Amino acid sequence: MIIHTVEDGDTVYSISKQYGIPASRLVIDNALIPERKLIPGQALLVSKPTRTDVVRGGDSIGSVAERNEISVLSLLQNNPTLSTSELTPSQTLNIRYDKSESKPILVHAYTGAAPDADITKRLPYISILSVQNAARLQNGEVTPMGNRAPLLAAAKKYRVLPLLCIESTDKYGRYGENAVSQILASPNSTERFVQSAVDTAKSGGYGGIEVVLPPASGGDAYRFAELLLAMQSVCDEQGLRLASPWLPFADLAAHILENQIDTADLTPIWSYLWDDEKAAAPVAPYTKTETLLGADFVPKHAAKLLLGIPTFGIDYTKSANGYRKRIVGAGDALLKANAPTLSAKFDEESRTPYVTYTEDEHRFPVEHFLSYEDAHSYFEKLGLVDKFGLGGVSVQSLEHDAPVFWQMLNQRYEIAKY
Repeated sequence: MIIHTVEDGDTVYSISKQYGIPASRLVIDNALIPERKLIPGQALLVSKPTRTDVVRGGDSIGSVAERNEISVLSLLQNNPTLSTSELTPSQTLNIRYDKSESKPILVHAYTGAAPDADITKRLPYISILSVQNAARLQNGEVTPMGNRAPLLAAAKKYRVLPLLCIESTDKYGRYGENAVSQILASPNSTERFVQSAVDTAKSGGYGGIEVVLPPASGGDAYRFAELLLAMQSVCDEQGLRLASPWLPFADLAAHILENQIDTADLTPIWSYLWDDEKAAAPVAPYTKTETLLGADFVPKHAAKLLLGIPTFGIDYTKSANGYRKRIVGAGDALLKANAPTLSAKFDEESRTPYVTYTEDEHRFPVEHFLSYEDAHSYFEKLGLVDKFGLGGVSVQSLEHDAPVFWQMLNQRYEIAKY
């Protein structure tokens, strides 16, 4: 696996010729649009499988896997378009990559608002899936929303553990600030919450629960840890896994945070939430994340910690009160940056690419700072997983896709399955 930084004059053809790979592989792995010009400074993943095979007439995914003595799952992981397209004669498929030094990791992801078809496309690369918008927290009790049975069936097919994600949001997606206090108001209200959550998860066919509530403060912070302990006890009895995120912005005392991490089976780290809306900033700055992982308790709990990985970027525009921002997908970011007068730059401190540009809005020039993720930044952030011996990664969220990230993950690690 090689990361190539595009230089002036580079084309898909010249890069593929330089590394001795088919141009189609470069296009697919990096989700490139062939007719678009490459951007100077753009980072591309150059994949070199150790074995390939050519599709024959009458072949199926199953027969190709059997002929090459690999699982269908591995074939799908190595060929990201197979889950959404049919085989064609003479098509070259990637069979194996050199994984002699690979280690197994857990790959967790949030569904976000992605359609089920888009989620299913990424299930071969996922170990644990937090299913959002499947339950509502109302008056301190959890009730199911909608029919997620088809998605859960697909998760089972790909050996993915589905978690019922419980969030205190209203119909507009806004967090309820008093959710924790309401649940912790009395032993009875806490018991109702726990029992309703477990009942909803069990009846819905989930393998576990993730509790995502606004940060508790003061005495509620201690009681929230006790709530997780009570839920863990019931989950253990029912054979369910419990996840609870580490929210760096919550500013909890170290011993309270460690208690919460100690209680849960899995802890996704929301290391992509550093923006204070006062200045343009990368989504997941390397140095701040590295400092966060230097906490004394990290080595003890490393196996259950899952590093937050964003698959989106942020486009900032200056305003009278600082900056306005909008979330952009990785593909959108590159399309916006793809102009003859622009080139991508790489910030060495945050280890994140960015571009700056100006556009006219209603005859007024508006300055933009566009920070996004690419093969280079993903490579650097995955290095933190290895450096601190973390159990894996957590992707936020599947509504913003980044094909290059999934291919890099597949070629670098063995993805654990349930």
